[in-house]
Amino acid sequence: MKCRIFFTYEHLSPYFRYAFVFGIISFIVVHCQSHISTKKIFSKVFHFVICFEFRKDMNSTDIHVIFLYEYKLGNNAAKAARNINQAFGENTVNDQKVQHWFEKFRSGDFSLQNEPRRRPKTSVKNDALKALVETNPTVSTREFATRMNVDHTTILRHLSEIGKVKKMDKWVPHELIERNKDRLNVCSSLLTRFHREPFFDRIITCDEKWVLYDNRKRSEFLKTGIYALKSRWEKYIETNGAYFD
Repeated sequence: MKCRIFFTYEHLSPYFRYAFVFGIISFIVVHCQSHISTKKIFSKVFHFVICFEFRKDMNSTDIHVIFLYEYKLGNNAAKAARNINQAFGENTVNDQKVQHWFEKFRSGDFSLQNEPRRRPKTSVKNDALKALVETNPTVSTREFATRMNVDHTTILRHLSEIGKVKKMDKWVPHELIERNKDRLNVCSSLLTRFHREPFFDRIITCDEKWVLYDNRKRSEFLKTGIYALKSRWEKYIETNGAYFD
């Protein structure tokens, strides 16, 4: 009975992966002795695959060990970053990250685990902030931050904790120009007139773009009124203004 074994590249352990890739690349390079450019291409491919495999299996602690190794050798952060990127591929680390860990090592801390991110403690006490707000509620949050020597976002967070929200500002009267003064006088006179003679009820207000004005006249009015004006006007001209009807 024949047995067929199926496996994928991902099922291989890292060491078998490296051996598998190395064997394939070596076979291709050996059989391409006459093609120098082809050998260079596959050599770069091999270097890329190996670097990719190492970077994929390497966790943060592994790279921190390499940082410590470079620090113990006496290399600076820039040189250490170049060495790591040359060995494991471009953009594996940057100078700023290596410099951060070198400063940590110089302070005597050689732990290789990332420190958990914590919110920095602030010196703002909610009771003091509440008393300050209630004393002068018109002060802006940035002024509070300057007075208490903290960040603006810190003040906003503590105001939310004590249940303070800004409802409205205190408006300061501004200088009126002559045109605005005239507008004020007109509005005041209209209000005074309304108290003497209410006229708001005579103003038509609606949400339509048209208003029906019911002023219909019958056809008899045209004959006895509008059409009669022509003959009367002619008599007036003939009598030199002495016509009476």
